[in-house]
Order: sequence, then structure tokens, then C-alpha cells
Amino acid sequence: MNGGSEPMLTGAHLNVRSLSANFSEFGNTILNHNFDLVGVTETWLRADETFSFEIEEYNFVHNDRTTRGGGTGIYIKKNLHYRVVNLDLNLENTCIILERGVKRVLFCVIYKPPKVEGRLGTHVLVDDLENLTMASLPLADNLIVVGDMNVNVLEPDSSDSSSYLNSLQTFGLHQLVKKPTRKRALLDHILTDKPELFKYTDVLDCHYSDHDMPIFALNGGFTTERTERYATFRDFTQFSFESFQEELASSDLQAIFRIRFEWKNRGHSPI
Repeated sequence: MNGGSEPMLTGAHLNVRSLSANFSEFGNTILNHNFDLVGVTETWLRADETFSFEIEEYNFVHNDRTTRGGGTGIYIKKNLHYRVVNLDLNLENTCIILERGVKRVLFCVIYKPPKVEGRLGTHVLVDDLENLTMASLPLADNLIVVGDMNVNVLEPDSSDSSSYLNSLQTFGLHQLVKKPTRKRALLDHILTDKPELFKYTDVLDCHYSDHDMPIFALNGGFTTERTERYATFRDFTQFSFESFQEELASSDLQAIFRIRFEWKNRGHSPI
């Protein structure tokens, strides 16, 4: 899948709708296209599963439900260096950090079930994406999130989709899939904070699932140059609650709110 001399990383995601039932066809898809990594959702695997569902030349990391349904995982080429990271998210997920030299990418698979519907469900998804964005800052140079989000972005004016897309813009994330992935709906997304690294995205027909497979290729070096990342925090080591209360009591509260409270507070707990 690499037509030039520049190394590329290829990947995909599929809501497989039971890895056990579709393992043969799914495995053939991965091997035929020689993807470097593939995220899967709705594996329907259980923690006590005895079959390993291994594919030649790939490692498989996954998180399973104790009950039927759900489940997420990632197939990773054995020649790739990675480590599994466990993040405190609300939705089912599997996350790894890929490493190539000094470059790192946080790659996460997320599944939002359709039963988490409406604005409440979108709120949970948005919270997780915000947490992922923040978690990526000290961990990696780039962030890629794939999965079945169950938000149809081909209906951008719906309240569900509008809230989701506005949040992506706030977090600096870009949704790259442009074609439907389930009938006429675009539910399976590829999100990233560095869209310029991607060479292409497309959607591959998968007759054995009721979802199709978004695929992608990006610069295999992950970044063209390393970007410095800074984390700011508020220093409370010299904070005096009594002094803060005294100044607050003697202050013009309307003026404080006009210039935003955080600026008034900096004298007691500077960044």
C-alpha cells in the first residue's frame, strides 16, 4: 500500500459484529490488505473466551465484556513497537502507544453503544474525547481515535451530530471519514489532531458485517518534526485561604466577573 519511498503506516477499523462469527472473513481482509494495525469494535468476546483469535504476524490486545456484546481490540503488526495504556474512560476502549524512534502516537479504539442515545450519550462520548486529548499531551506527539461512535455526521444539523462536531473543533480534532459506513449513515469515524499526516482515507466494503471498514494511511514517521508540548498548572503551594477570603470580601464582585474571575485569582495561585 506504499507507492513511494516514504514509509507509511496503514490502518483500519471495523465494527465486526462478532469476531467469532466473522473471524475467517475478517482475518482474510486484514491479511489481503496488509494493514499495520486494525481496531475492532463489537467483538462480542467474553473474558473467559478460550479461543485466542490470533492472526498470523499480528498481536491482538483487547478488552472484553463479562456479558454478551460490545468489546474492543486492536490487531498490531508484530514488527511495530507499542505498549498498552489503560485510560480511565467512560466508554469501552482499547488504547496503545505506537513508538517509532522518538516519535509516538496514541492510538485508541472506542465503542459507544447505540443504547447510549441522544444528548446524554453524546455528552459521555465528548467527555471521553476531551480526556483522550488531554491524556495525549504528555504521552504522544499525535492522537488517532477510531471507532463506532454511533453519531451520524452526515446529518450535521441534528442536535446529536452538531454537539459532537462542535466539540471536535473545540478539542482540535478532525473527522476524516467522508463516506457512509452503515447503510446511508456515517457512524464509524477516524479522528486525529494532525490531519496533514494522512495520505488518504477511504471506506472498504465488508459484506460479513452490517458496517463497512474505514481505512487510512499516514506518514509512517508519525510527525515531520517534533513539537514541544507544555502543561500548565496552578501553583497552590503558597495559597492562603484566609488571605483569599479577605481580598474577595473587599473586592467589587461585578468587576471581577467582568474581567473573569481566574485573573483575579492568579495573585493567590499563579500559573
